[in-house]
Amino acid sequence: MKKIFTLSMMALCAMGLWADEVTDVISGETVEFTTKYEEQTWVGPSGATYLITAKYDEEDDGTISDVPQFKASKGGIVTTVSPGLVKNVTVEYKKSNESLIVRGSNEPFTTSTGNITEGTELGIIEYEKNATVSFDVEGEWQYVGLAATNENDKAFKFISISITWEKNADGISAVEAAANEVPVYYNLLGVRVDNPSNGIYIRCANGKSQKVILK
Repeated sequence: MKKIFTLSMMALCAMGLWADEVTDVISGETVEFTTKYEEQTWVGPSGATYLITAKYDEEDDGTISDVPQFKASKGGIVTTVSPGLVKNVTVEYKKSNESLIVRGSNEPFTTSTGNITEGTELGIIEYEKNATVSFDVEGEWQYVGLAATNENDKAFKFISISITWEKNADGISAVEAAANEVPVYYNLLGVRVDNPSNGIYIRCANGKSQKVILK
């Protein structure tokens, strides 16, 4: 029988102490776009799964733009699988007719094909020509949705969109860990241990954590 001796209380689970930040970059170099609005699935380096509906513009002379774009009514970017908590969204602008709305949710988004209203509007990343504009996300949101403003249903154009996530060591967000009723154990390096034996561990359950000795 294992005896657990409580050494100290910490906010490990609720605060996401074992956290790393990983950034996904959505651009023409990382995602394949065509000249049609078609929803596609893309998995970023963070492990987040995105639904993306955007396209390249075809000019009157037949040349293809290398700047992705989408409209409020026809496209957007949302996440359906979360690696943690979204912390920042940064847009690299060139020339755009619209700005970018940032939406947060703790439930997966369902579509990126336009008129995105799921979740809560967190703010707008205002367009600035040839500028990189950063938006820090306040609160704890596991999913992010990005939609164009709709001044005249014109195109939101971007060079790149960078989304930074806070991950803990095993990819479970602080919100998920806090809600976990089944004890989860980590070693002192922050690595999850499924079957802990004798030693010192961090025990997480019900949003609380303890440093414990298992014998």
